[in-house]
Amino acid sequence: MSPTNKSLRIIAGLVGMLLINLSFAVICLLSHSVSAIFYLLLSAIGFAQFIYGIPLLIFLWYSNRGSTMPGVWAGMGITILLNAGYYLFWIMRLPGR
Repeated sequence: MSPTNKSLRIIAGLVGMLLINLSFAVICLLSHSVSAIFYLLLSAIGFAQFIYGIPLLIFLWYSNRGSTMPGVWAGMGITILLNAGYYLFWIMRLPGR
């Protein structure tokens, strides 16, 4: 596989994972009136993405699309870091800090 093609596969995995996270967030926002579990999943999307991220990685592994996996891992990492920043923001705003 050429380096350009490999880079495009990584970028495709990154963008794809971020789009999946965005669609998951929209579904949770639209469904939070049905159950409080959707609000909980949305607030912890960094951890909730393992519900659909790990099966996606397993699918990519078994379908011989392993060059896309680093992009998926990067997308999951970005989401986890953004979610940790969200929690850190609210922790720092607690009274007494």
